[in-house]
Amino acid sequence: MLNKLKQIRSNNKIAIVLSLLIFIFVTVVAIRYQTEISQTLKQTDILWLIAGIGCYFVNYISRAYRIIHYSHNQLRLFPGTIRITCLHGFASYFFPMRSGDLALPALLKLYHRVPLITGSRILVRARLLDILSLGILLITAVLFSAPDIDQHWRFIFFMTGLSFLGLPYILIALGNWKKEWLLNKLQCLAIDKDREIRYPSAKEIGQSLLIWFWTGCTIFCVIRSLGIPLAFLDVWFFAAVQLPLQLLPIQGLANCGNHEAGWLVTLSLLGIAQKNAMAVTLSSHIILITYVLLLGAVGALLPHRQQDTQPSD
Repeated sequence: MLNKLKQIRSNNKIAIVLSLLIFIFVTVVAIRYQTEISQTLKQTDILWLIAGIGCYFVNYISRAYRIIHYSHNQLRLFPGTIRITCLHGFASYFFPMRSGDLALPALLKLYHRVPLITGSRILVRARLLDILSLGILLITAVLFSAPDIDQHWRFIFFMTGLSFLGLPYILIALGNWKKEWLLNKLQCLAIDKDREIRYPSAKEIGQSLLIWFWTGCTIFCVIRSLGIPLAFLDVWFFAAVQLPLQLLPIQGLANCGNHEAGWLVTLSLLGIAQKNAMAVTLSSHIILITYVLLLGAVGALLPHRQQDTQPSD
């Protein structure tokens, strides 16, 4: 046990150091391109920026409704659950190596007295549906979007989307397999303490697709605010390709590294010149950091009312 604790601490130190190195690297690059970034931000369309803020907050209201659904409607939307989703979104974006995502069970326990194991199941189930929804989005974008990209890349993205689409069903099937040791390991896929792990319902899939729809709309507004000449279908291809890249666990502070990788790869595929792509990528990162800071401020300022009911595990 002692050796395991030492290993966990060692891994945490490595993760923190790697996160700081990524953050420093991106900061150095931003300083190198500060003139281009300044020029890009000066030309930003304010109306599209405001529209992006609206889409961003509707996205987190949709996330709050999903948590309420997973709690069997025992939680209230306002202010408690919206406060939780805002603070969770802030932590997920700013904490290194996606460690902030783990804040959801703690927030549900703190503000709604939801048991940690139930909160953890809600988190796992939500992420399972996110993967499935991204698979649907990616396949749809590859099949129906307009950009003239190499067929080799189209095949890679299509297969990635197919993998995202199939993975949740494979995991649930394994979890329901009559092997006790495997069932115990995958029991976190269930929202309830029943032994049977439910396959995603139409309502669950619809909720998750709605969340990613508003995420895509936010990206669309940011892109339009920066004056990038992409058509409507191009933008959805952009969203579908770069969002999965941002799910990678190698993440610096404030999503440094993931954001740059996702935007640069996708802008390159869409034919945006490298110099312009770097300025646009870093400018968009600054805009999104501003959105997340506003999200965190709203979460911190919302009044706190502790839930009268206590969801059981």
